[in-house]
Amino acid sequence: IGSMQSSGFSKEGESTKYSAQQIQQLKSVRYEKALNDGIATGLFLIGAIILSLLYGNKKMGKYPYLILIMILVVVDLLIVDKRFLQDVVLQKDLEKKYSKTDADKFLEKDEETFRIYPLYIPGYSSDFGKNQWAYYNQSIGGYHGAKLKRYQEILDNCLNYEFQNRVPINWNIVNMLNVKYVIFPENLPFDNLEYTFYDRKQKQTVFQNKTYLPRAWFVKGIEMIEQKENIWKRLNQQEFNPAETAIVEQEIPPVSSPANTSAVLENYDLHYLKFDVQTDLTAFLTISEIYYPAGWKAYVDGAETEIYPTNYILRGVIVPAGEHVVELKFAPEAYALSLKLSLAGLIVTVILIVIGLIVYYKQNYRGEIVYTIKCSD
Repeated sequence: IGSMQSSGFSKEGESTKYSAQQIQQLKSVRYEKALNDGIATGLFLIGAIILSLLYGNKKMGKYPYLILIMILVVVDLLIVDKRFLQDVVLQKDLEKKYSKTDADKFLEKDEETFRIYPLYIPGYSSDFGKNQWAYYNQSIGGYHGAKLKRYQEILDNCLNYEFQNRVPINWNIVNMLNVKYVIFPENLPFDNLEYTFYDRKQKQTVFQNKTYLPRAWFVKGIEMIEQKENIWKRLNQQEFNPAETAIVEQEIPPVSSPANTSAVLENYDLHYLKFDVQTDLTAFLTISEIYYPAGWKAYVDGAETEIYPTNYILRGVIVPAGEHVVELKFAPEAYALSLKLSLAGLIVTVILIVIGLIVYYKQNYRGEIVYTIKCSD
């Protein structure tokens, strides 16, 4: 809250996004939440101090003290966890909410790995910001309160850049995001779109994009552009072709323009991708996955290689001539370290408990009769 307090419970940039009335409402909500949390924290601290004083003055036993402190901790955790777990529902309930539409059933017949685009056009009802399509499909839309900044900037500055027919759609972005199908209620005036299915219940038409790019491909040329605004401008130019050219943000080792290449996705998982690739020259491979340096690592035949931000939101790696296996793994060092520390802490805790039980047994068990029962005649 410190950063918000210094600016009166407001964040940088909100003055350009919201009206004065909306900003005032945000400030009021944030102040109220901060005040309530402060009061709750104070009450828990006071309760803990009172219990500690009672125990310290021997007016409360050890076990009642520990039980009450544990209750305080559990109640505090429940109050906080409720904020984050209030929307958690069972899998069966989710499937009822996101029941498969006829369009979903049509799309799942395509066994290729691809994404879809619920097209957004101002003035039309759009499913782009909804999560319905993302439940059964890989969608470039959907909603999340914490999008990656690079991706959000492309959505704001490039995706809806008007190219042709007065429809705000940037085919450079759509194609390089591996969008094979475009979803829209009405017919669309583009030669690269082919009608494939109509969902009568949802009143949605599925068009196949004939110019989409695969999940990974080799390019023939490299452009180095450092400023992000200039990258956006280049991506918005109709003559730019992401199938032929990749934009990088730093100098990279020399690569060639290959003539014979292939890149086949062999394994796809949330945290792991595997490609079988072939190139006749050392070349640059563009991978249609969002660039995220905090944890993702790339390997060529098991040897780690650098991942370059490509076309601002994608990933790129350099592949030497020949046949190779390219792997991408999400393995953040902090997460791996935390698992090791958690395991070590668990082992130490178990060892201490065992040692404690042994010591207690040796100190308290003498092989003597401690209790006797007297029976009256």
